Amino acid sequence: MARAEPTPFLTAVDGAGMPSQRRRLQLALQEAIAAGHLASGQRLVEADLQAQYGVARSTVREALQALHAQGLVAFAPNRGAWVRRLSRREVQDLFAIRARLEGLAARRVAERQAAGALSAVDWKSFHALHDQGLAQAQAGDVAAYAHTNRAWHQAVMAMADNPQLLRLVAELSLPVLQAQFRGFLKPTNQRASAADHGRIAAAMRAGNAAQAERLMQQHVLRGQAVVLGAPDALFAPDE
Repeated sequence: MARAEPTPFLTAVDGAGMPSQRRRLQLALQEAIAAGHLASGQRLVEADLQAQYGVARSTVREALQALHAQGLVAFAPNRGAWVRRLSRREVQDLFAIRARLEGLAARRVAERQAAGALSAVDWKSFHALHDQGLAQAQAGDVAAYAHTNRAWHQAVMAMADNPQLLRLVAELSLPVLQAQFRGFLKPTNQRASAADHGRIAAAMRAGNAAQAERLMQQHVLRGQAVVLGAPDALFAPDE
């Protein structure tokens, strides 16, 4: 891993409820995995991470342990840590759980809309995000759409306003999933994904809870079918 100047946002923590250095490093590494800057199977060398982020070795170890608990990092004796690679069975299980949870989130958004809990400002920013993703998908910008797609799903979770649901989804190994299959996904997959987003958004905005939940579940399971069509070489062996 190339050495860099310490990342500035990790160097100071105040006493006003700011996340700990461990948590900040954990989030930074999680984002690096999701963005593909840390590839599936790549070793995570403590000394390199310490130099890159300007934190203590103990902070690096704590962050890696937290990522291990999330299922993003694996450890082995005499090998250290590396970014996990998922098996087909793990992918199937993760998508099955994700479909239920994100379907519930879409239902919750629709219910909040029907109850008048969401404002025009909420929807304006949400639709702007969708429009951005749609333009990226149509332009065939795979990397940009992958980032916006994550942001769109996170926005649905935020609008659902259910911290426990947000926590459960965050604990799934989604960054590993995104990084592992990034090179396999094609612009046609992303155009279909963006079209799904439009239909889900319309159902939520209309306050149709049952339809929003069903469309979101179908959307996630279509993503599962795409990923499971990847070559065997992209998957870890099933245990």
